[in-house]
Amino acid sequence: DLDPMTAYLYTQFATGALASSTYATYDYNPGPGGNRPSDAEQLQRAIWYIEGEIVSLASGSDAEAWYNEAAAVGWTDIGNVRVLQMYKMYTNNQGHTCYSRKQDQLYLTPVPGAVLLGMIGLGVAGVKLRKFA
Repeated sequence: DLDPMTAYLYTQFATGALASSTYATYDYNPGPGGNRPSDAEQLQRAIWYIEGEIVSLASGSDAEAWYNEAAAVGWTDIGNVRVLQMYKMYTNNQGHTCYSRKQDQLYLTPVPGAVLLGMIGLGVAGVKLRKFA
């Protein structure tokens, strides 16, 4: 299961909020001379640590700072973050179809805009129908 701390960090990353984090700032600029590769590595390390895939973080690192931020916030669920479990399908030497796991991917589910617009439309239609009834 995905840890709520990981979900928090991924949500902050996906929405651009890590750029203004009070713990450590994430450089989203892909251009040369930026810190994006280093920041991506530090964020990955924080997530690996939360998920129990590594046993320690460097003291004073951005990874440690983001871990501390996620711990301080105290999320108790995964919000709109979902895990996509990735598999590779292949045929083995005996001609059997096989599957092997690949690295899971995180995905932030969007706010259902179409549903929201539909509900607003139904509300407006309901108000208009009441006026004519």
